Amino acid sequence: MSVAKSGWPAPHRASPRRFVSSSIEQPPTHLTQLTQLTHPVVRYQAVTILKEWLLSEEHFTHPYPTTQDQAHLMQVTGIGKKQLKNWFTNARRRIWKPLIKKQLEDAKNAAANGMTPAEAERASRVQHAAQTAGMSREEYGGYGGGGGGGVGGGRDRGGGM
Repeated sequence: MSVAKSGWPAPHRASPRRFVSSSIEQPPTHLTQLTQLTHPVVRYQAVTILKEWLLSEEHFTHPYPTTQDQAHLMQVTGIGKKQLKNWFTNARRRIWKPLIKKQLEDAKNAAANGMTPAEAERASRVQHAAQTAGMSREEYGGYGGGGGGGVGGGRDRGGGM
């Protein structure tokens, strides 16, 4: 063993290959499997199927799958119940609610310009969907002239003065 000028033994200089491990190049399979179990990814086909269900004419005004719908969607997409519920929660917030807001705005503009009976029916369905989404008249401006978002926008949640 050689001694450095400081009096301490000289550090051992290992070749770079000594510290290179095959586990660094490829993660161990048990870690890969664990990651797949704790962070599953929704496949593109599954997202397409779920979006089709969410935006279909039949479910658009009430985008909450029944227990039977959930079972069918889990089987078709291959995802679990918790992931399915999380996907729908996020999709209602990120996809469905903005569409409802836009349709409400369009319906409000149509009401101000005079509507046909078919447009009035569509406006009624959109209003129902907005109420399902928990949006107040102040938030979307209501129908029939005037209106507009009030201060704070959204429904009164209590706890005031």
